[in-house]
Amino acid sequence: MPARALKTSVLRRTASAAVLIALSAPLLAPAEASAASVATWDKVAQCESSGNWSINTNNGYYGGLQISLSNWRYYGGLDYAPRPDLATKQQQILIAEKLLADQGAGAWSCAPGTGLATDHTNPYPAPAPAPANHVYDNIRFANGTWQGAQLADGGADVSQVATASLPNGDTHVLTLVGGSVYDNVRFANGTWQGAQLADGGGHINQVAAVGLPNGDMHLMTLNGGVVYDNIRYANGSWQGAQVADGGGSVSGISAASLPNGDMHLMTLNGGVVYDNIRYANGSWQGAQVADGGGHVSSVVAVGMPNGDMHVETLNGGIVYDNIRYANGSWQGAQVADGSGHINAISTAALPNGDMHLVTLAGGNVFDNVRYANGSWQGAQAADNSGSVNGISATGAPSGDMHLETLAK
Repeated sequence: MPARALKTSVLRRTASAAVLIALSAPLLAPAEASAASVATWDKVAQCESSGNWSINTNNGYYGGLQISLSNWRYYGGLDYAPRPDLATKQQQILIAEKLLADQGAGAWSCAPGTGLATDHTNPYPAPAPAPANHVYDNIRFANGTWQGAQLADGGADVSQVATASLPNGDTHVLTLVGGSVYDNVRFANGTWQGAQLADGGGHINQVAAVGLPNGDMHLMTLNGGVVYDNIRYANGSWQGAQVADGGGSVSGISAASLPNGDMHLMTLNGGVVYDNIRYANGSWQGAQVADGGGHVSSVVAVGMPNGDMHVETLNGGIVYDNIRYANGSWQGAQVADGSGHINAISTAALPNGDMHLVTLAGGNVFDNVRYANGSWQGAQAADNSGSVNGISATGAPSGDMHLETLAK
């Protein structure tokens, strides 16, 4: 018959007794044990209860470690269950840890030979914090060579990144951290401003950005299904976020700028893509259906030097390319990447009329060029580290393309 704990039924200290113990503590030897691994507790339980963590034989002791009701209550067990045998193994061990720290291994007659007095291992250590998501900047130079990914933001844990290029050669890298948006500028000379708070609302779910020909940048944010438009003027001042789509059911956003100063806000709602134009004079067209298929999971858009706009949509891992021509007509969605394994997409337009379709699959980044003549290069590896979980690309006036990646 398994032995029972010796002291688990007798320890019922009064407040005065606790004070006496506290006053005399400096005179006592260090506690023989204050923690033990799960493996050690399993050994104790094997002896105490044959390893049965739900045992109740009506002997006054309960569960795998045969803890009395008085001690179960005293050490906080009622936070878990009325009796030890009704609690989980982990909960029983957590209460036993308190008992061990208070009374030592001698509280269990089965302790000898189990290592309970000498283990000192936390049975349930707190998990190590997850590594933070950082932003890396990789440049594809106009000559087609790559710089290689370099750390651009190694601070807080970034959940999303968006990019925008301005006519003066500056690149804005927008990061979403804890529901707030930060703006970091890579100046045309290659130096960085450092991330500065652009929207501290704390409830933003998604962010998109685009630069206009006049030097303004539009920062689009998604919050509770509502889209807000915030303008960073060319002089560096901010307009402040204003509602651009108050429908309340938008799940995805993207923005594109055209040479005439118009901005297109693409929204995703129930798998359908809508196009809303903010004209150069500041008025809005209103959202109109651009892709009514109903199965789109992600959308990105980019304006081209000739006034066309490419709208890339992701559906079941396949990427489709739809062109809105400068005259306002649409080409219709055509397969641009039919591999079926794409997780995320981004686009960038270059001054020579080329468009880069950047895709993320299995942690690797691929770059596919649609040349100005309409032909495609085919997807080529741009980052095969296998650890990328977010992407954003933008074309610079120099013909360079900045590819921002998120990786832990």
